[in-house]
Amino acid sequence: MMDPPFTAIANFVADFGEFVALAPAAVAVGVFLALGRRRSFALAWSIGIGSAVLAVALFKAQGLPVSGHAAMAMSFEGGLAVLMWRDGLGLGAGSRVAAIILALLSIMVFASVALLRWHSWQDLAVGSSLGFVTPLGLALVREQTERAWRVRGLGPVAATIVVVLMGAFHGMRLDPHTERRVALDLERALLGISAAAARPIANVSP
Repeated sequence: MMDPPFTAIANFVADFGEFVALAPAAVAVGVFLALGRRRSFALAWSIGIGSAVLAVALFKAQGLPVSGHAAMAMSFEGGLAVLMWRDGLGLGAGSRVAAIILALLSIMVFASVALLRWHSWQDLAVGSSLGFVTPLGLALVREQTERAWRVRGLGPVAATIVVVLMGAFHGMRLDPHTERRVALDLERALLGISAAAARPIANVSP
């Protein structure tokens, strides 16, 4: 067991991997990338974050080992670190510094969750793997396909709003029961969509 002050610090850091707290900032990043005409970055970001959240929800619905905090730390902070390193928000020289800070924060979230023993190492490894889609996709986006940041001064404004949103919603959590119920509802919705999509195909089959 850790001493109370260290437990409080670990909880504070771990909350930077909570989906509910990061969702508004994640949406804001996607919106600003689209406004700045960074379309391939915006697409990679949206697919990465969306697939990580969806995969974690399905894993939880099935009772499979996964850490949502590890997934979000890798997907959001890790993805944003790659985006900043490539100056996706048009901050110039400051982007590299922000990238290093975000990468360190991602590692700290992982370490905090491990120290708090919220999840096993297997859960953490699976979650990190699911979240890796976002930084990988952003790293593979070809720079020459990106257009210049069109709106002057939008990059710093975007970065500021993202930081404010991360701070404003920090500490918000879903309790385990609600988290499980949301995951099951999402699974049922996906099954319903799949069944509806498959029905016309079945009707035209000989």
